[in-house]
Order: sequence, then C-alpha cells, then structure tokens
Amino acid sequence: MVAPTASLVAHKRFDFRVDPYSINWGYNLRTHNDDTYGGKVVQILGTELTTLSITTVAGAGGIDYVNSLMKFFRDMCLWQQDTQNLATFSYPFKNYFLNVWGLTISYSDQVGNVVYPVSMTFNIQDDINKELSKVAMTAELSRLVEGVGYTKSIYNYPTPNAINYFNSSLDRLNTMPDASNPATDPTNITATGVDKSLTPEKQSNAAAIIGVALSRGLGIPGAVVGIMTALAESSLINVDHGDVMGPSSIGLFQQMPSWGPNRTDPASAAGYFYDRLVSITPTWTSLPTWIACQRVEESEFVAGYSGEGSDGTEGWNYKQQVASAQSIVANIATAPAGSSSGVITNGVNITIPIGHPTSDIPPEVAGKIVVAPNGAVAKGIAAGFRAIGLPYIVGGGDGLGGNADGGSRGGNANATPIGFDCSGLTGYVIGQMGFTIGGSYTVPQKAGGTHIPYANAVCGDLLTYPANGDVSHITIYLGMINGQGPYLLEAPQSGQNVQIKLVYDSDGGHDANVERYWR
Repeated sequence: MVAPTASLVAHKRFDFRVDPYSINWGYNLRTHNDDTYGGKVVQILGTELTTLSITTVAGAGGIDYVNSLMKFFRDMCLWQQDTQNLATFSYPFKNYFLNVWGLTISYSDQVGNVVYPVSMTFNIQDDINKELSKVAMTAELSRLVEGVGYTKSIYNYPTPNAINYFNSSLDRLNTMPDASNPATDPTNITATGVDKSLTPEKQSNAAAIIGVALSRGLGIPGAVVGIMTALAESSLINVDHGDVMGPSSIGLFQQMPSWGPNRTDPASAAGYFYDRLVSITPTWTSLPTWIACQRVEESEFVAGYSGEGSDGTEGWNYKQQVASAQSIVANIATAPAGSSSGVITNGVNITIPIGHPTSDIPPEVAGKIVVAPNGAVAKGIAAGFRAIGLPYIVGGGDGLGGNADGGSRGGNANATPIGFDCSGLTGYVIGQMGFTIGGSYTVPQKAGGTHIPYANAVCGDLLTYPANGDVSHITIYLGMINGQGPYLLEAPQSGQNVQIKLVYDSDGGHDANVERYWR
C-alpha cells in the first residue's frame, strides 16, 4: 500500500495520484490599531484563512481519472448540502490539514492534452494543525522585516542571525507542550534507557546527545537527527583525530576548532551541533532528517555526489543511519511509569510513544506521527496509544467505551491486573473518539459499523480477522507511518501486551472491508 500524496475525505476518500500541481489560499489579517503620541500602532492578532484553490493533474490516469475526480467532487458537494458536514483536505508532505466546504471544480480539455489539469476551489472552515496560518503569519512578519513605511538601513534592519533566532524561537513557542499536563509533556522523557546493541562508551555518548536534544525542547526528532549525524561521523566514538575533510576535526560530530573549545566533551559537542541546527536551518523539521544533518555538517555528500556508492542524494551518508538512529533513540529515551510515554497530540497528528519494548512498538515507528482524519479520531487513537504495554486480559474493558479493567465481561470486574482484550480495546478507542460502537464483542462490533473497502481504509477504522466463518479478532487500523506500513493497534492474545504491529495476513488474512464508526 503506497502512502497517498494528498487526499480528500468526505462521504468517501479520494487519494490524488500525484502531488497537487499548485495550492493557493487566501487569508485575512486580523489587526488592532491604536493611535498614540508616537504615531499609529498596529497590533497583529492573527490570520484567518478564507479560500483554498487546488490544481492537480491526471497524468497517466488520463480522462478516466478526471471523470472519477469530478464525480467524487459532485457527490461530495451533494453530501455536504445534505449533511452539513465538512470535508477534510490533507497533504502530509506539507503538513496541511484543512476542514473545507467544496465550491467549484473545473476542467478544460484540448487537443494534445497530456496532463489533464483539474482545478477545485473551497471555503476553508478550519486549519486543523495551523500550518497554513503559520505560513501566512510568517509572510506578514517577512513584510515587516523587509520594511513597511521606512527605508532599510544598518540601524533598523535585523541581521540574518537575529531573524533566524526569532524564527526558531517562534517555532519552539508554537510547539511548546502543555506543562500543566504531565501526561502530555515531552519534557518528562529522559535519556535513561539502555540500548543493549551499544558498547558502554557508545551508550554513554548516545545518552549525552539525546539528553541535550530533549533539554532544548527539540524532542525525539531532534534526538534522531543528532544520533544520525554522530553515527555517520564517528560511529558514536569520541575520536581524537580528523578525517578526509581535515586533520583538526575531532569528537562525536567531527567538529572543526571554530565550533567551540570542548569538542571532545559529548554534551558540549552536542550543544554546538544543535546551536547550528536551529540557527542555520531554523525550519529543519520541514526537511528530511538526512538533509538537516547535511546542512549543519556540510560534508562532501552534497546533492549529486557520486563517490563511495552514494545514490546522489544530499546527505546520503546520514540517510544510511536513519533506522539505526531511530532504534537507539527509541531504546534510550524513556518516560516515567504511569505517564503517557510521550503520547502528544497536535490537531490530527498523534506522536507514537517512545520508551516501550520493541515487541510492543516497532523501533522504526517509535516517536513518529500518525495522522488521523479528524480531531475526534485523533483523541481516540491517542487514548489507544496510552494503553500500549497493558496486558491482554480476557474480558478486559467493557467493550463499549469504558476504561480498562480486570475483565468485566469475564465476570471478574475490577480484578487485577488491568488490561484489555481485542474488542475491549476497540470499544475503548471508539468510545474515546465520542462515538458508540455496535456492541461489546467482535461480532456486533463488525456488524455495527459502516463497511468500507480495505483499499479505502484510513486511521481509526476497525480491521477484523475471520475464522470458521465468523469474526475472531478485531484491531484498530493506523495506516502508513513515516512512509512504511500499513500498521495496526491491537490487543493480540494472552501473554502479550497491547501493541502496534504491521498489518498481517496470517490465518487466512484480514477481511475485505474495514468498519467505520467515526464521521
């Protein structure tokens, strides 16, 4: 299953064949004006998005693809008129997630047409994760930087370093956790775990790098970038000699003297690295991790480099370390017992917990983001993630959306240990979304949902597995994560815990349909 580039979710789901050719939006700037003795003061309060225009192309899909898109758009508009529900446009590559109201669709054919462009317009009702609002605000701030009503000079024009510092500070402010809720505060995460694949020296060095990333609020993504770089530059060994780039580069990150005086101190070296990451590349979170590494280190592996087996990708040497770095960070970064283990939600984005055994969460997805179709589904998925690590208990959970217990449907309510069985977990997750599931067991849960073909499954749908003509197991479909998958969340069987795993086809495979309760 290939991750879609962009999609519309309404009465059904429509995945675009390729990235949109263009995305344009309109917005209003909300301001407050005051007349003072010193002149007019304009306070920028925020931006309000208004319209969205998307142009996409059919390409090899040809006129058949155009017809299917236009039919979907027509049916979506009728559905919106009948139900007054909003559609959701998502473009994960740009982190755009918008609730929209369909307005128009247009297509103009002509002789020799090979790309078949189609244009759609929408009214924007909600910028779910505020990404476009942030882009609009940045544009307005850039206008102020360039100068509105005054002549640019060395006395009033901020230096590039000052602008970078401001932008990085703004990014950190926008992603700051809610410290009043310890369960969702990533500062609870510490670099105290152990990766048994590392030598004591490498373990100590990795913990130092991860600890600096977490202390600076750069989170799991920042930790992964640091570990990727150190793996490529020094194999996590604090070397005291240079490399092909120069004899004076030393330490975990092979830093030159200009970086700082304490390059062989792991924490100091990590600090120098992250100083450059946020100053040279203030929008590093929007880049592939290996390119962020390359922009800081400026290694020989520039785009188009063909030596040493490189595929020509910028930062190819760091790209080779992605899986290893993710695994190391997942094992070393841990959360305190009883917390949410790093479950953080931001609109429709839910961060997968870290610090769990790899038997419960595959290392390639720990700390990665799952994208839900709407905020209600995100709430339920986050609740399910907080249950990861709880044991499988027959009858665990009431199956109708209540909390986990010791097996209320097995006749021993409130017994210990606390845990879930498969339908208890699915009922709990759907209940936390705010919807009512079909029953407390697998058979009525499957029967009570809206049947959706598996090919159209999205995060939050229920995926079932048959046996002997009936339903034997039920799971929560998560979809593609970080370009891999698809994955599911389940309470599998006695002796195992609630866990994330790849969708599997054992014992005859899963059913052809998924069940949808959310809307």
